[in-house]
Amino acid sequence: GPVKVAVPRRGEKKQLVEMAGKNALLVLQEEEVSRAARLDRGARDLEVLAAELGLPEIPARLECFDISNIQGAEAVASMVVFEAGRPRPDQYRRFKIRTVTGPDDFASMREVIGRRFRRGREERELIAAGRLSTREAGFHQLPDLVLVDGGKGQLAAACEAMTREGCGHIPVFGLAKEEDLLFAPGRREPVGQSRDSAGLRLLQRIRDEAHRFAVTYHRQLRTKRNLKSLLDEIEGIGAVRKRELFKAFQTIEAISQAPLEELAAVPGMNTQAARSVYDFFRSS
Repeated sequence: GPVKVAVPRRGEKKQLVEMAGKNALLVLQEEEVSRAARLDRGARDLEVLAAELGLPEIPARLECFDISNIQGAEAVASMVVFEAGRPRPDQYRRFKIRTVTGPDDFASMREVIGRRFRRGREERELIAAGRLSTREAGFHQLPDLVLVDGGKGQLAAACEAMTREGCGHIPVFGLAKEEDLLFAPGRREPVGQSRDSAGLRLLQRIRDEAHRFAVTYHRQLRTKRNLKSLLDEIEGIGAVRKRELFKAFQTIEAISQAPLEELAAVPGMNTQAARSVYDFFRSS
């Protein structure tokens, strides 16, 4: 319907509009102060971290990698990014492990780190040649510091992969879960840091975020796999029919709720197979 906009010029309504404007301005000012404080805190934490680790300069961009699997099944990895001490979710990336069989975190870390920096090198070459824009690229920004979730084994795997891809100059550390000990390449003993260190707390935050992101992705894949396996229990539904059903309905929930006629209309299905699927989910 029609919309009427009233602009009060006097009286109580005008006072209400003015009060709303003042309140909005106060909230905006408070948010700006809060944001400035967060940025200052993040900058201070990075200064402390650089001093504790003996870095030549303050790391503006930090990337952390974590591996998640259950006995090697649905092995995945996460890459989370912090800039100016704050998370950048739009820069997060996740990977399926392709070349490793079984629960081998060292080999998985080597694969993922290698893929990340190989992709970064390739994108930077394409950007320099004018064949790719920075908007289209997803890995061209290189970190100032890399953190891996794990101890000496994961750290050694990361160093090997980064060196192979020409990024061995980037500082890399491993933060072990059990006691939050920080390891550096070429050092047998962990880096000495106070438990109350702002730099250590920053590394713990990014490590925990990488772990959360990896576990979430792993659970999504495991759930999807378990749901798909339901169809394996239905007589007459093999790999081809299962693929066609998912192509037609996208999700197991949609398949379970589909009418008999729609199930029978899927390529490769017939009335008997459709009836088996229909009855299976109704009985369940």
